[in-house]
Amino acid sequence: MRRRQPSFGLGEIFNCRLWLRLFDMDKSVLLFLLLFSLCSVTVAQRRYSTYTNNRYVFSVDYPADLLTPSKIEDASNSGEIFYSKNNEVEMRVWGEYNALFRTWRQEYDFEINGFGSKPTFTVLKPGWFVISGLKDGKIYYQKTLRRTLLQRDGNMDIFYTLTIEYPKSKNSKIDPLVKRISASFKFDPTADV
Repeated sequence: MRRRQPSFGLGEIFNCRLWLRLFDMDKSVLLFLLLFSLCSVTVAQRRYSTYTNNRYVFSVDYPADLLTPSKIEDASNSGEIFYSKNNEVEMRVWGEYNALFRTWRQEYDFEINGFGSKPTFTVLKPGWFVISGLKDGKIYYQKTLRRTLLQRDGNMDIFYTLTIEYPKSKNSKIDPLVKRISASFKFDPTADV
């Protein structure tokens, strides 16, 4: 005859009363932690894709579950436009030669003057600048990078620009995405363009 193994319930393994009291007291904490972890998983699971431009040799990551490339080929193959399904969010990215031979400061001033109203945030560094604020009723973010090509007959700059526009009401949702997108925006400094 086989001996029957004793079964232990939760009350036998732990002090049942103490366990249940703690659980009752911390139900709200437990619920909060559960909801927080689900929210964190949702943000962490956002699917990103990378757009790469072969002509100007730059790339940027974009949230593929939010933005879709327009895939409209322009004659110059200089960049791409991305839209959200409801067209509330628009991202543009492109490269261009500095055909007007503007200095870096002139390019920055040109973009500031074209902003319309006064931007709420600006940064100018030797190799990049950022302009952000309300433009035409939407939040507008622009980051421009500069690459200087050393040539025999003089240097030539290439400007790489990323812009993102979205409704102010989506600020808390889109701002973290803008940071991620902006941080991924880069060009290959060794590429032959």
